[in-house]
Amino acid sequence: MNKWILIPILVILLAVTIANGVLYLNENSKLKETQFQLDNLGIDVSDLDSNLTSLEQGVSSLEEDVSAMNNELLDTKIDISSLESNYSALQDNVSNLDSRLLDIRGDVSSLEGNLASVEGGISTITNNISNLTGSFSNIEQNFSGIEGGVSNLEANVSSLEDKISNLETDISILGEEFSNLIPYDQVVIDVVAILEPSVVKIVVDLGGGDYANGSGVIISNDGWVLTNEHVLDSAQSIEITLMNGQRFNGESTWWYSLYYDLGLTKIDSNRIDFPAATLGSSNDVTVGEAVIAIGYPLAFDLPGQATVTTGIVSAVRDLSGEEVIQIDASINHGNSGGPLINLDGEVIGINSWFYADEYVGEGITNLNFAIPIDNAYLFIEDVIG
Repeated sequence: MNKWILIPILVILLAVTIANGVLYLNENSKLKETQFQLDNLGIDVSDLDSNLTSLEQGVSSLEEDVSAMNNELLDTKIDISSLESNYSALQDNVSNLDSRLLDIRGDVSSLEGNLASVEGGISTITNNISNLTGSFSNIEQNFSGIEGGVSNLEANVSSLEDKISNLETDISILGEEFSNLIPYDQVVIDVVAILEPSVVKIVVDLGGGDYANGSGVIISNDGWVLTNEHVLDSAQSIEITLMNGQRFNGESTWWYSLYYDLGLTKIDSNRIDFPAATLGSSNDVTVGEAVIAIGYPLAFDLPGQATVTTGIVSAVRDLSGEEVIQIDASINHGNSGGPLINLDGEVIGINSWFYADEYVGEGITNLNFAIPIDNAYLFIEDVIG
């Protein structure tokens, strides 16, 4: 082929190829742009679907709201209907009230007329009361005088009632005191019953066939016996006999007071249930006070139970610097060392015939003495604690 022909053809082919390439590039660019637009369109469509869904939900909610509003509207119509009915009833009530008001006005008018009549009657009554007031004034003056007399009478009656009340109280107290009184002999019986088991007979062997006797009182449950010192003096052996006849030896060692005619011995026994007497106080002994003496006078000639005598405190004396209680209760040889007892059943002294022999002499009656129990406490404490 002629090169001159081939060159134009090649040029043409080259131009066509270049044109196709340019066209391809151009179309490819459009295709990408179209694809990009399609992608954006897909996104827009997706957003549109989402918006459409939201719109549908909004429409559904709106429909529900519309339905609720319709219901409320129906309720409102019902309320309006009820309100209209109530308003109609109210109008009827107002109408009835107007009618009643007219009736009341008529009644008030009638009442005013009646009131005028009543006022006239009251005026008449006022005049009558004014007249009665004068009469009542006179009556009140008369009553005032009567009331004064009644008042005085009431005061006298009140005073009399107080005196009667006080008298009744005194009678009541006297009755109680009288009912509480126990006959004197019963008191003595009761005291002796309590104290007699504590009183013992003491027989002392002086040796050489000589014996002496006296009395004593048990002062502790383990058998300590309080008596006179002169009862135990020179004893070689001691025998102690209880009220029930039981006999015990006294311990060979005995104690005596340096200042008073008092002695202590102990029953020779391990027993701890001996009947102990209650020791009282002689500090408040009163002249004239009733007393009881218990002991075993003349025990060799009068065997058996203890002797009980009664009397009073005749005096409280000082004999040669020693205080003694003088009594008129009878005591004799053998009573020495026995207890002097008050009516409370307490030992207030230890009877001692020694003073009668020493200061008065034998043969004197109703003049007897006892050592105050308060003088024995220190001696007892020193010996037995």
